[in-house]
Amino acid sequence: MLDLMRKNAQSWGIKILFGLIIVVFVFWGIGSFRSNKAAVIAEVNGRPIAAQDFRIAYERTLKSLRQRNPNLSQKEIQQMRLKEQVLNQLINAELLREKAKALGVDITLPELRKAITSIPFFQNKNKKFDPNLYKKILKLNGLSPATFEKDYSENLLIEKMRAFITLPAKANLAEVYDMYKFAKEQIQIEYLLFKLDNYLNKIKISNNEIQKYYNENKDKFMDPEKIKIAYLLLTPENLAKQEKVSEQEIKKYYDSHKNSFFQPERVKARHILIRLNPDASNKELKQAEQKIAKIEKELQKGKSFAELAKQYSEGPSKKNGGELGWFTKRDMVKPFADAAFALKVGEISKPVRTQFGLHLIKLEDKKAAGILPLKEVKEQVKNTIAQEKAYAKIQDLLDSALTRLAAGESLQKIATELGLEVKTTNLFSRKNIPQDLKGLKPKDIQALFDLPVHETTKTPFNLQNGYLLVSKLEAISPKPLPIEKVKETIKTILTRQKAQELALEEATKTLNKLQKKERINISLKTSKPFTRQGFIPELGFNPSLAQEAFLGKVNTWLDKPYEVMAGYILAKPIKHIIPSKQDFAKEQKKWMQVYQNFKAKQLFSAFINSLHQKAEIKIINPRYLKY
Repeated sequence: MLDLMRKNAQSWGIKILFGLIIVVFVFWGIGSFRSNKAAVIAEVNGRPIAAQDFRIAYERTLKSLRQRNPNLSQKEIQQMRLKEQVLNQLINAELLREKAKALGVDITLPELRKAITSIPFFQNKNKKFDPNLYKKILKLNGLSPATFEKDYSENLLIEKMRAFITLPAKANLAEVYDMYKFAKEQIQIEYLLFKLDNYLNKIKISNNEIQKYYNENKDKFMDPEKIKIAYLLLTPENLAKQEKVSEQEIKKYYDSHKNSFFQPERVKARHILIRLNPDASNKELKQAEQKIAKIEKELQKGKSFAELAKQYSEGPSKKNGGELGWFTKRDMVKPFADAAFALKVGEISKPVRTQFGLHLIKLEDKKAAGILPLKEVKEQVKNTIAQEKAYAKIQDLLDSALTRLAAGESLQKIATELGLEVKTTNLFSRKNIPQDLKGLKPKDIQALFDLPVHETTKTPFNLQNGYLLVSKLEAISPKPLPIEKVKETIKTILTRQKAQELALEEATKTLNKLQKKERINISLKTSKPFTRQGFIPELGFNPSLAQEAFLGKVNTWLDKPYEVMAGYILAKPIKHIIPSKQDFAKEQKKWMQVYQNFKAKQLFSAFINSLHQKAEIKIINPRYLKY
């Protein structure tokens, strides 16, 4: 079972299951963690919100955020005011529970039973709820049925309240059309571009200017603090190497887990992509179709699909000749998957339109659905059994290692006697963590850097699937990089800054002339149509320019220069493009649903705000909200 969970950790079923288990913690920030501990972060109408509940909800929310945004920095988390958001969700949940009780809204036992038994991952191959499977999965996630059912019942209660509150939200056709027009309206501008490149060669930066900038900005050119450690991993993957697995064990495991080795139908294909936006104009569609037609003619002449993909494709697989490897229907968007799986090996499709553009697809191989034979999965099964055996020993090994560390033994001696390997890192900074340490929480990484040199951790660091013991070997304090190493960087920064100043100065002078109706000798460019979202083809993302262009008067210059990727521009709106009712009719159903969801969110938000206004909410321990 543990193998099944690990093997399918990224599968649709597991994601749905984990989503159901943690939704009460992540989306609403609630759960049945409610402890009896004295530490309280806030009170809602006299009822406490425990600090422990807050910490768990915050950690789960942060984990979910980092899974979706691995590069999220601590500064960005603070700017999001994530702790305040999580606490607010806990307060909202408490207010909703109180209101539900006042209204007599509850989740009955039959409702709860029906909801849980309908979760696909708790069902057997006959799509029937399996109590044993249910208990095993919960156990693997550290949950008891009572805990999970209480959490899930509360989540269902909140969803029932939300449905009840938003019931009056209805989409009005006229309002939806107005919303559609606002969202889809486009504008074109004429503009004068003052390119930075035209000013860069006019700039001379002196050594004194470089030295001055360096002296004033040393904190921007720091060689960060670095450490070097030796570490011992106690994880199933690391310990599995020691475990012996017999042929009989492999065969027995395979026979009893055959369904977990089911492989859906797969194909291997290449494609050539001509990019096309979903809302592309007829003219843009025709241009893309002409490009595809040209490629089709070259294919008919016997040219290699892979070579043509390298030459013409506009997708990321271009450099590999359009190769996509093996994939199932679920791996691709529906129109692409339908076309690819309908082909015979060696066939090339007609042009296929998806949200990415137009594709030509060549099918290179196909494998039918079925259970993979033992010979293909033997190593996988062997490794799984070894990890299962190792997993059962981790706690004993950890206890033994900690006892011996406390007695003064070295990490290397302990590892040698346990038959394990101590690994040593190179010097690394907080932004360049070795791969084996990626699972550590920020506070654990800080603890590593705070550990004195030549000291060994007396308590283990928790990893997702095991433990880590560490000895610190070396530490280098942060220090400014020598000016010689950053001289060219500073010169580039100062050159660009001065070029920007020159471009802005000339743009401002030119705007004054235009406003006085003076003639100028600069040719105008016309942008492609763009929406209020702010992405302007050829100029880049500039929401401020987009907003002011929509508000500006047609054929009148906007009253200031705007910074874009290439420099500065002066702009004037020349044409508004309003979507037609015929365009709206094609998307009416989708937009009616979007607007209804929007109205429901507004209604729910207003209801929550009204509960806040009537409630007595006290923040008891604001220190928990500090970063």
